[in-house]
Amino acid sequence: MSIRVIVPPDRLEEAAIAGAMRRVSAITTQRPDTYAVLRPEGKPRWQENITAAIAEMAVCMLYGFPFSGYTTGGAREIARLRDAGPLEVRTVASPDHHLLTYSKDLDHQKIVATYVRDNEVLLLGWAKASEIRTYGRKIVGLQYGLRMDELNAMDEIGFDPIPSTWWNHSTD
Repeated sequence: MSIRVIVPPDRLEEAAIAGAMRRVSAITTQRPDTYAVLRPEGKPRWQENITAAIAEMAVCMLYGFPFSGYTTGGAREIARLRDAGPLEVRTVASPDHHLLTYSKDLDHQKIVATYVRDNEVLLLGWAKASEIRTYGRKIVGLQYGLRMDELNAMDEIGFDPIPSTWWNHSTD
C-alpha cells in the first residue's frame, strides 16, 4: 500500500528553500556532483535537491517528525541535521525505478521510496538497506536496488500516520 501526501503551499515553499540551500551547500563544500550517479541527462541538479527536500517534508508531515531541512544556521548546518527522523528518504525519477541503497547506508536503516510530482508526493514503499543488498540486484558499483513491487508496504513501516486531510492511502 502506498500513501499519497499533498504538501500545502507554505510547507512546499519551506522545502524548496531547504532544497536550494542544500544545492548551495554541495557547491560550496566541493561536492557539486551530488546526485550525479544515474542522473537523467538534462535534469538540473537544483531540481533534484528541491525534489528530495519536498519528499522529506512529506514524510515529516505524515509521521510527525520535525523537518530539519531548513535552518537559519546556513547551508553548512543542514548537512549535520537528520533528514526525516529515523527514516532515509529517496526520490525516484519514475514510479517504475528501483529503490537504491548506497555504501553509506546502515543495514538497519529503513529507506522510503518516494515519487514527487509538483506538490504531490507518493510514498511507494520501503525496505531496510540490508534487504535491498540481500534481495536486490546490482545496479552500479556498490549500489543495489529493489523494484517498487518488491518493497514493503507503507502501513508496515512501524510508524502511524498523523490524521490529516493532506494525505490519503491508496493501493496503486
